[in-house]
Amino acid sequence: MGIAQQHGILSLLPGLPEAVSLAQTEGMYVINQVNQETIWREIEAADIVHFHFWNNPEIYELLYSELPAMRLVLWFKIIGDKAPHIITKELLEYTDFAIVTSPYTLELPIFENISSEKKNPSIDVVYGIADFDRLRDFKPQSHDTFNVGYIGTVDFAKMHSNYVGMSAKINIPNVKFIVCGGMNNYLQQEAEKLGVRERFDFRGYVEDIRSVLEILDVFGYPLCEDTYATSEKSLQEAMWAGVPPVVFPYGGVKKLVIHNQTGLIVNNEVEYKNAIEYLYFHPEERLRLGRNAREYARQNFHPEQATKKINEIYDCLLQQPKRKRRWSIEKISGAELFIQSLGNAASNFSVSLTSANISELLAVENQIAGSSPVLCNRDGGGIFNYRNYYSKDGYLRLWSGLVLQKQGQHHQAISEFTAAISLGCNHWRIWFYLAISAEKINRLDLAEKILLQVREKAPNFTPATEIFQKVLDKKEKSKLSKDSVEEQSKVKNLVDTGSKISTTLSESINSRQLGLQRQFWNVNSLDKAMFERVFTDSKINTMSPQEKMEAWENSVLSSTQKVLLGIPIKTESKVLEIGCGVGRLIKYLREKFARVDGVDISEKMIQFARQYLANGKQNGELYVNNGCDLQQLADESYDFVYSTIVFQHIRSISIVKSYFREIFRVLKPGGYFRLQVHDYSAPNLGNFDEEGAEDRQYYFSGNAYTDTQLKDLLLVETGFDLVSLECSKPWIWVTVKHPEKQVFLPLVSAIVSTYNSEKFIRGCLENLVNQTLYQKGKVEIIIIDSASAEKEGAIAQEFQSKYPQIIYYRTPERETIYAAWNRAIKIARGNYITNANTDDRHRPDALEKMGDYLNNNPDTSLVYADQLITTLPNDSWAKTQGNKCWNWPEFDYQELERRCIIGPQPMWRKSLHQKYGYFRSEFKVAGDYEFWLRIGKTEKFARFSEILGLYFENKQGLEKSSTRAAQETYDICLEYGIIQRGVRRKISVTKDISEAELICLPFRESQRYELIEKSRNPASELTNFPEGGSEKFPRRNWESDSVEKSRDATSQSTNFSGEETEKFPRRNWE
Repeated sequence: MGIAQQHGILSLLPGLPEAVSLAQTEGMYVINQVNQETIWREIEAADIVHFHFWNNPEIYELLYSELPAMRLVLWFKIIGDKAPHIITKELLEYTDFAIVTSPYTLELPIFENISSEKKNPSIDVVYGIADFDRLRDFKPQSHDTFNVGYIGTVDFAKMHSNYVGMSAKINIPNVKFIVCGGMNNYLQQEAEKLGVRERFDFRGYVEDIRSVLEILDVFGYPLCEDTYATSEKSLQEAMWAGVPPVVFPYGGVKKLVIHNQTGLIVNNEVEYKNAIEYLYFHPEERLRLGRNAREYARQNFHPEQATKKINEIYDCLLQQPKRKRRWSIEKISGAELFIQSLGNAASNFSVSLTSANISELLAVENQIAGSSPVLCNRDGGGIFNYRNYYSKDGYLRLWSGLVLQKQGQHHQAISEFTAAISLGCNHWRIWFYLAISAEKINRLDLAEKILLQVREKAPNFTPATEIFQKVLDKKEKSKLSKDSVEEQSKVKNLVDTGSKISTTLSESINSRQLGLQRQFWNVNSLDKAMFERVFTDSKINTMSPQEKMEAWENSVLSSTQKVLLGIPIKTESKVLEIGCGVGRLIKYLREKFARVDGVDISEKMIQFARQYLANGKQNGELYVNNGCDLQQLADESYDFVYSTIVFQHIRSISIVKSYFREIFRVLKPGGYFRLQVHDYSAPNLGNFDEEGAEDRQYYFSGNAYTDTQLKDLLLVETGFDLVSLECSKPWIWVTVKHPEKQVFLPLVSAIVSTYNSEKFIRGCLENLVNQTLYQKGKVEIIIIDSASAEKEGAIAQEFQSKYPQIIYYRTPERETIYAAWNRAIKIARGNYITNANTDDRHRPDALEKMGDYLNNNPDTSLVYADQLITTLPNDSWAKTQGNKCWNWPEFDYQELERRCIIGPQPMWRKSLHQKYGYFRSEFKVAGDYEFWLRIGKTEKFARFSEILGLYFENKQGLEKSSTRAAQETYDICLEYGIIQRGVRRKISVTKDISEAELICLPFRESQRYELIEKSRNPASELTNFPEGGSEKFPRRNWESDSVEKSRDATSQSTNFSGEETEKFPRRNWE
């Protein structure tokens, strides 16, 4: 393009921090996790809207919504003919220009049927752009083995399902298969089963890909038959480096490689084996194919060619006017949207949704159950992806249940079928599917009950009768005598050497997966237990025995510090560890607490724990438990329960939920539970609600969680109260509390958002815990630590250990102040919300005054008051000598349009967010002004006519944030039509306050004033106070660092909108 371009990126899902940082480095602005308002605004402002398309519910949901007029490009990052990634006729009609990434795509019938008038000017091929810069200075390195490399997605949604098996058959001496991509334990297990583990080098994600390509002899890239792959970047890079590829003719790959010229294309596993062996025994052919591949890549894949084409497309589009388009005005369900996204590949799902013919339904749903891994995937447009997005859609839950049942995951299948029924899919065949899974896991009473209902609805349905008889036969064989059951209930350790599961829970817990977990943790020596299971380190095998023990002891200290963080330490406390292993932490903690018990699924671990703890304090018991409950332990018997490096190994949501319920039961009211789990940045983990297969060993790889998923499990489903939550990749640490018997319901939730404000937060929290309303037990304090680089967390946790009702939440990355506010509002329990800026202070009765006002005036939605102004960091209400104040006017919406008059410390009803939504998180400094404008026309605001706060005027922060504040306020005024209507902006001016007025304010310390120039009349010294104070009471000129206040810096609530123009220089709006 001949004109300069400004690129912005809107990410519908959270972008990887590395990708966001890279885009910003290249001069692009990135908006992460956008809302509808932001999308509309950005599309409306853009000259060209460029979608990177593959099937997922977020994209289709957006395309189905009403959007402004635009020039639209769809760049299809899919081959287009394999479900779920289908290019449909509707997509091609919707877009102005379609870019495909492989010539193969243009051969699909959907493109052949398009008229030449439409095709020629509006469709083109642009290969996906690989990053060849990272191959700069590429130079092949000598190596001892014959290396066959695979670089890419390590998942059967993409790679060949028998990758390990067919590689193992390759008959080459000293061969090594180097696999780079997210770790997949299943591949390692397969290699171990086949006895060829030493032939594979599983490296996980590799940033320096050049170093791998430099030692490869062949690029073995066998993908699955229904791959959606197009212009594979890793294949382009291998060819660019001159590494000859061997590929299957699936997807767009067959158009990237020319058989016997730039690589070899094979049709089956035998040919793949033969091709690799041929290249080993014919090095001259390797060199020829590699040279050709390198030359071909440089001619066809160079990034400059792609960018030139895209710029030509942009130039062409700019000649056309923007146009309005609407996919459909009809509201459709998640299942219907999924079906539409599949185009002609959706016939089975359409029949399942609409047919009334039972034979037809059973046939197509059997085919749905056997859907390919690509169609089932959880991330890229598959059944589970849509099911997770539309979790209240009964048909998506049904289809997920069918797939899970086929995969042998019957516990999770039961959960899905049950959800489908409760969501309206109540046909008797779904009850039948549920009964099949119940019978498979021996939930025989449930299966019998359901089948009786099915037979009543469909008496001639033979399969139900057959399974019903099977259930009756099983029940007869497994019937236990009453005496035997009573004897079992007396056994203290619920797991015997045969690893049997308690019969009372076998119907609701994935007992077979439990058995596999127990098998993994039952090792044969204390050394293996310590250094191959409990404490693992990549360097452990290079350490001497002494070094191992030193590392072990260091890990004990660091782990116990994390476990006890923010927990009130009381020596008389009774403590329990879940998954205690060999007692690594128990030994240390028994020195601190009156009693420390431990439970573990592995009888071997408990055996070794008794050995390890023999020379320590014996103030506690160890129990082998059945891996899902705490039946040996009494109700309300512990003050503190903790678990570290345990739950991230559990691949069963039913087991996790059972543990959480049991921990809640054994905790005393007011007791604490602290837990460590993995987030999704760790490789090879399942979704939080995954129910592991009954016949698969997952080793260390359990389920992963987001902070929201973990909160919902602990708070919503189990009933705990949140105390703190810290996200620090790849870990999430959470502390919750068993509610007191007298439930605490706060009146006010005070939000403290912090980023690099360590020097202010202590004073902020002291101010809050000394509020009169907090002293009455009616305030909760919610601290959102936005990934600060400073030590606010330690200070927050110090306060948590001394004061109740303080919640601490650390986010994994920095987010805007308004994203932090929204996060806090969603977990707040108070009727009213107020923000507590870290560098401002409240009058001691401020929260009580404003809370009482809202209580007594139910028609008022928001109340605000005046503030004193100080230039002294960490000044206090009692001692401040500030001689100015903000003097806000009575509320008037027209005045709000002229300037923000709400002040920095309002209080508002939480219910407003249910009615109007939350603060817009894309703003950094003016988001509250936008929210007040949004609700101010229809809601009643009131000014409380007293000074209730102390505002810190941070001049350095003002200078730093003025441009942002000005621009955001201007954009908001433009959005609300304030600029267009010619509304003149006003400046907020401070009011002087005399020392006499200052001293008369409530909660002030009595002070002696020594006048520099004494009055001749001694009596006048007692009555005439100085009026200004700034000359007679000189103060230090403080130079404060920039601090993120409740709006990123300084007085945004007062000065967003152009007030005090000498402090906020900005463009002349008039």
